[in-house]
Amino acid sequence: MDIQLNKIRKEDLELLRQWRMKENVTKYMFTDPYISTEEQIIWYDRISNDSSRIDFTINVDGKVIGHYYITDIDDEIKECQVGFYIGDDTYRGKGIYTSVQMAINRFVFSELKLSKIVVYSFADNPNCKKYQTLGFFEDKSKDKKYIKNNVEHIVKCYVLNKEQVIYKAYDNNNVIINYR
Repeated sequence: MDIQLNKIRKEDLELLRQWRMKENVTKYMFTDPYISTEEQIIWYDRISNDSSRIDFTINVDGKVIGHYYITDIDDEIKECQVGFYIGDDTYRGKGIYTSVQMAINRFVFSELKLSKIVVYSFADNPNCKKYQTLGFFEDKSKDKKYIKNNVEHIVKCYVLNKEQVIYKAYDNNNVIINYR
């Protein structure tokens, strides 16, 4: 399986827009937006000129299957936040996220020269267990409550520090990151 992360291009916008509005994608996200084509173009123009974030498509064997984003990149405090979604349901549960996250860990710590990766996630998100498997620890002091659609959710904060990175046997550098 050939996995690549490529910077988002205008050609990707419609597919990402459709996925971002899917219920099984938004279920664990902070918003359930309706996004018009015009709003998606405005978003793309904004992120394309934002040095505090990098947005990728997740590609498997040449096919776009999801979106991975690094946001709140702060060179002073040396940290960022990350998130992702797999929009193409046929690729869920195939271990792609694990490979992608291991590559992102290396990218953030080696290329971006940051020291900390932060993830905020609804407590009922099954990926919370994956974060811990990949070496993230829960920072309970940053856990919070969030209201979405009149329902209160517990949001967990997971942190991976550069010095605590665990490189597992399945981290075989098979993910190519194209970000320039």
